[in-house]
Amino acid sequence: MSRRDLYAGVDLGSNSFHLVVSRLEHGELRQIDQIKEMVRLAGGVDAKGHLSATVEEIVLACLTRFAERIRDIPEAQIRAVGTQTFRRLRHAERFHAAAEAALGCPIDVISGREEARLVYRGVWQGMSNQATPKLIMDVGGGSTEIVAGQGEQPVIAESLPFGCVGMTMKFFEGGKITEKRWKKGKQRIMADAQAMASVVKSYPWEQAIGSSGTAKALVSIAESRIDAKASGLSRLGLSLIRQQMLEAGHVNRLVMPGLSERRQPVIVGGALIFDALMDVFEIDQLSASPYALREGLLYDMLERLDPSLRHHNPRQLTVAAMMERYQCDPEQARRVTEYALLGFDQVAEQWNLGPATRELLEITCLL
Repeated sequence: MSRRDLYAGVDLGSNSFHLVVSRLEHGELRQIDQIKEMVRLAGGVDAKGHLSATVEEIVLACLTRFAERIRDIPEAQIRAVGTQTFRRLRHAERFHAAAEAALGCPIDVISGREEARLVYRGVWQGMSNQATPKLIMDVGGGSTEIVAGQGEQPVIAESLPFGCVGMTMKFFEGGKITEKRWKKGKQRIMADAQAMASVVKSYPWEQAIGSSGTAKALVSIAESRIDAKASGLSRLGLSLIRQQMLEAGHVNRLVMPGLSERRQPVIVGGALIFDALMDVFEIDQLSASPYALREGLLYDMLERLDPSLRHHNPRQLTVAAMMERYQCDPEQARRVTEYALLGFDQVAEQWNLGPATRELLEITCLL
């Protein structure tokens, strides 16, 4: 029987494929399943844009497994998108048709700017400080999305044609890591990103966020080091990671706390991109978000199917759902909340308490 309460987003990236399935409960999406497979699609495409038969077989097998998971979900509640590597394939019609047949639903090949918008949508939806101006960088396998904003829709949304797989293959051929190769790659990336530098630096962003697997891996490595001074990824932390990679000398010898075996073959290209972009955009500190394009697909699709859900704060939806699920007394919760916030507002300035703390107190009282 068709599961009309389920929604699925399929992100067919250049390095890995992601499937996320969520259930709609009380107006909010609750994730119930997530699958990630490293297919390294970009690594199977040659300079002329032709896809190798070996990688094509891996891709189609992965999509067949995804199809098993989403077969009971109405097609209107599934959105699958192909990104940078899908965009650069030559004579892609046959492969595209085979991929759609394996997955069992249409695959949209989206532009770089649309990819950036959806990345922003996914990250923004999962943040508590949605009104804070933010800069988001999504370093994928074949492209890097740069997006900034503070509301529901971004102000800046651009895509740069390089990612961790491509940069690893291009500048660290054979897996060899040297100072000369790193310097050459960094100069090239900085030159390509220079056109965006003035736009990004002139936007008044207050928080820099990485939303890709590469960003999460680098933050994990930085935070695992004894000499890491702060949470997230700083320029100092990145320079220490760079030095360790140069000392290893080869991708096969990269052993770092927080670095998975699956991420190891392409992490050097991702670190190179962040090294260049943090310099050119003058980013001192970067945090990692667990949300990305796949969540953006879900919320964008859901709001198109049900416009009444637009502009809802996800935390408010979650709290309302929990109050109903656990049978809170709404009138008593309202009285306690009003009383507590009355006291909060009288001491907030003197105690240097901000809006995020107020929201936390409000949620605590309601629950």
